[in-house]
Amino acid sequence: MSSLCIFLVILFSQKLIIPS
Repeated sequence: MSSLCIFLVILFSQKLIIPS
């Protein structure tokens, strides 16, 4: 479950960092 959480956070971060 931890892995899934981290993966979700990374995806969300990328979407926030690159709001093209």
